[in-house]
Parts: sequence; C-alpha cells; structure tokens
Amino acid sequence: MPSASGGAVRQCLWKSLEAVRADQQRLLGIAGDVVAMVPGARLAADQTYRLVDMAVDHAQDMAPRSRAEIARIITTFHSADARAQASSIHVNAWFGTHDKASTAERLLEEVFGVVGPAG
Repeated sequence: MPSASGGAVRQCLWKSLEAVRADQQRLLGIAGDVVAMVPGARLAADQTYRLVDMAVDHAQDMAPRSRAEIARIITTFHSADARAQASSIHVNAWFGTHDKASTAERLLEEVFGVVGPAG
C-alpha cells in the first residue's frame, strides 16, 4: 500500500542521524565483545538493515543458545549502559528510553493524528 508521501520512506528518529550513527558504532563495539565472549554468538542476519538497534542471533539461524548465554549477552550490553532485551530469536540492544510501544504511539500521533489515553 503506497504511503501518503508517494511510497517514499520517512524516517522519524528519537535522536539526530549523527547521534544514531554514533550509537550504532558503540553498539557494534559491544557486540564485538559479545561475539568474543560467547562461543558461537553472531549478529542477526538482518543487522545490516537495522538503524537504531543491534541484534544478536540466539535462535533464528542457529541452534538455540542457553539461558545463561542469553543472560551473558544481555548483561554485556547492560554493563555498557545500553538497553537489551531477548525476543524469541534475538537479543536486541539500543541506547535510549524508546521501545516498540512508545515508537508505535509516536507514529500514530505524528503520522495519523491518533492521540492515546495519556495524551
């Protein structure tokens, strides 16, 4: 379905693009530590398409990692002041207080004019 902008992608970032790119570099460094510390750990196959987070595969394209390994990945990101959370297939890490819910709320308000119960 084409967008109102004629199909063009519109990026709405919580930070400037320069800050996002700096965060990417920091996350990439932390991910390098993760890969070195957790045998078999690797970035998610779709990492090249991610802009604001880092995804470490733990069950998508590999045999599932143990809970202890997943916890170690999360702890490594947390110790570098990043947020990190495991999904069913990845550990996602990012800097900032945003998450999928707050981003969806922002999209609904800014693009579609829908204001949630708190607004």
